[in-house]
Amino acid sequence: MKFGSLGILLLFIGAAASADIPRTQDGKPDLSGFFDVATITPLQRPEEFGDKLYITVEEAQKIEEDLASSRVKANSASDPNREAPPTGGNVGGYNRFWLDGGEHRFAIDGKIRTSVLTVPANG
Repeated sequence: MKFGSLGILLLFIGAAASADIPRTQDGKPDLSGFFDVATITPLQRPEEFGDKLYITVEEAQKIEEDLASSRVKANSASDPNREAPPTGGNVGGYNRFWLDGGEHRFAIDGKIRTSVLTVPANG
């Protein structure tokens, strides 16, 4: 009898939780919309972090500030009288306007990750 009561309780909890989720006509969760997954957290962990899974808020802020500074430089106006790039060199783009690599590192449970990958241990 206890198991039956527990099952009914879980059923009510599940129904209450799913009531807030928008659904499609066939009852599946509605995941339509726009999702911004831009992050400066690299897929693979940079070697400098070794097996370190998380960084401090201060370390993340330093990384974000350095990136913001480099973006300002990358978006500065090009000198129209500059020399042509060397033969075989990377011409690149005009600026970073069309690229969205994010501005922040992401955190899980308040901990700022050093990489998206977690396996192997060094990301």
